[in-house]
Amino acid sequence: MTETKRTPHYRLREMEQNDAEALLRCYGDPEAVKRMNADNCNQGSFLVPDLESMRSAIRLWSADPDIVRLTIEDADAGCAVGTVEYCRKDHGRLVLRLDLCSDRERQKDLLRIVGLACEEGFKRYPDTQNIFTKAFPQDGERRAALTRYGFGEEITVMGFPHYFEVRPFRGVAYCGLVCAYCSEQNGCPGCKRAGCKDRAGCKPYCCGVEKGHGTCADCPQFPCDAPILRSLRMRAFAAYAHAHGEETLLAHLARKAAQGVQYHREGLAGDYDRFDSEEELIRFLES
Repeated sequence: MTETKRTPHYRLREMEQNDAEALLRCYGDPEAVKRMNADNCNQGSFLVPDLESMRSAIRLWSADPDIVRLTIEDADAGCAVGTVEYCRKDHGRLVLRLDLCSDRERQKDLLRIVGLACEEGFKRYPDTQNIFTKAFPQDGERRAALTRYGFGEEITVMGFPHYFEVRPFRGVAYCGLVCAYCSEQNGCPGCKRAGCKDRAGCKPYCCGVEKGHGTCADCPQFPCDAPILRSLRMRAFAAYAHAHGEETLLAHLARKAAQGVQYHREGLAGDYDRFDSEEELIRFLES
C-alpha cells in the first residue's frame, strides 16, 4: 500500500532576523526568483547573493511602512520557506506577493499557503473585497492552485500582465458547496477565507485545511462520513470540480442560472436537489 505524503502544516508570522539563513534558500535561488513579482519595484530582481545581504533585506522590508511582509513557516519543521507581502497599489488594490522556496512550488502546498495568505489579507484589510496576485505562464502548479482556490481568469493590472483576482463568493467550498450561489453568501466570504461561522466543527473544512485539498474529492477517502457530504449535490459538485476544474463548474452554473435554474430555492435546497443520482444531476448541469 502506497503511503500518501502528508502536506506540511504552514503558518504565517512576523518576520525575524533569525529567518535569514532559511530565507536565503528562497531568495538565493535563481529559479525561485524567476517566479517573484517585481512589478513597480525599483530593484528589479530579488536575487540575494549572501547571508548578510539577506539580513539587510529583512531589515529593509521590516522598516517599510507601505508593505506588510510575513514569514511563511513550515510549522512541522520549524523553518521559514518563503514570505508573503501585502501592498496597496493603484487606488487601494491589495496586491499579494508570494515568494516561495522551489521545493514548495507544488499544488498541494500552494493551496494551503495561498489559502493562509488570502485569509490573512482579508483579516488585515477588512475593507478589501479583492486580492490580486501574479503567476507567470510557465508556473503551472501555481496557476492551478490559484484556480482551485477560486481566483478568476488572467487579467492585466496597473499595465502589467499575468495577474489573477479573487473576488467575493467565487470558487467551490471544500465540501462542494458553491459559494457564488449560496443563499447565505451575504456577509460570508466563504470557508476558504475562514469566513464560515460553523467552520470549526466542519470536517471538510478542517480536513481540507490540514491536507491542502482544493475540494473533498481530492481526498482518497472521498466521500467520507461527514454529515454535509450526505447531500448528493455536494458530492457531485465536489467531484465535478475535481475532474473538470472549478471554472468549468461555475460556467455551467452561470449558464443554468441565466435559464432560471436556482441553486437554492427554499432554504439551502434548490433545483439541483431533485435528482436521484449524481449522473442524472450532471447530465442536467451540462445540458
